[in-house]
Amino acid sequence: MPSLNTASVPVPGADRSGHFPGDPALGWPARLRDALARAGEAATLLLTAPGVEVDARALAQLDAALATLTLDALSPIAIDAVRTGWRLDDDDDAALEAWTWALHQVEPGPPDPRCALWTRAAAERVVAATCPDPAIRGGRLPHVAVALPPQQVDPVPLPGFRPGDLAGRRPLPTAAGLDGRPVVLHVLHDWGGGVHRFVDDAMRHDRAATHLALVSHGDIAGGFGQRLALYVDLDRAPIRSWVCDPPIGDMAESHPSMRAALAETAAAFGVGALRVSSLIGASLDVFATGLPTTLVLHDAFPFWPWLDDPSAEPGWDPEHLAAAAAGAEWRFAETRPAAWRQRTVTTLAAIEAAQVALVAPSQAALARLRRLVPATLLTAATVLDRK
Repeated sequence: MPSLNTASVPVPGADRSGHFPGDPALGWPARLRDALARAGEAATLLLTAPGVEVDARALAQLDAALATLTLDALSPIAIDAVRTGWRLDDDDDAALEAWTWALHQVEPGPPDPRCALWTRAAAERVVAATCPDPAIRGGRLPHVAVALPPQQVDPVPLPGFRPGDLAGRRPLPTAAGLDGRPVVLHVLHDWGGGVHRFVDDAMRHDRAATHLALVSHGDIAGGFGQRLALYVDLDRAPIRSWVCDPPIGDMAESHPSMRAALAETAAAFGVGALRVSSLIGASLDVFATGLPTTLVLHDAFPFWPWLDDPSAEPGWDPEHLAAAAAGAEWRFAETRPAAWRQRTVTTLAAIEAAQVALVAPSQAALARLRRLVPATLLTAATVLDRK
């Protein structure tokens, strides 16, 4: 029996940068001229103050971001600025706190003279410039923190990244995407129960991978999928959230907030695989990331949306479903059996197109689902190996 999929996080490749310590007081033109004279064939130039050490993973983050942007130079944030801005104790790992809470986006601004990675073309342009103060397109990565020497004014991270009023519920910082372990993203609803226990168990006890959880929050009155939240610990506060306006509802073929949450999480934390434990309040975008994806069949949604059906061996019966949808205990906005049948068809097509692996938590759950959905696709579904 197969276990759930994981995927490896790529280790940063060979250093393409030349490292050139120098006195920041000399100014960029003089420092870049000296660096170019010694750079050989280096594609990028790392200029730092004397004594500054940039580890391989921080350098890889700077290099990857610089390669995708139209900037001349890119700097990290100072670890001391993170400590000051977020009032961290000395024992706190400010580098991990920045990685966890700061948005993984570039903040425009001048490159930091204490540490900046330059493109070779930009360095050559600055050196060749006839004006004494050439325009430089710079930026800073607020999620990449490096120990830098103190300066009189040090830009601090925005306080909203790491809300101070969450002190009692703030999770420990995560090394997802940094420590070489594969990163698995779970997708689930906020109903608790067996789905919550299943994901929580993986997050707490699987030491071979780092687990994150994208939870769809909502209710019957306002609609499911009103907000998506990213967790490193389901019992703590989320580290990211996305408002869904309009709400996703029971489920959707696609939704911009779900697409954004998936794309931003995957890019920020190096997600290598998805485990979808529920499609309630979610969209079928979860099957369109291009990442290895597993659907864990905890329930028969959306194939049979009467989740509390007491029948020992239920089968697809539109009259039976219509009667349940007319009852006071019905949980979903959609009540038409034909619409649920179409959702089944659409969902199965998305699963097949993405070659999603299907697993059930038990043989009984799988047998029940096969009676409800006599699709050839489900013959490939297996029972989860919990070992």
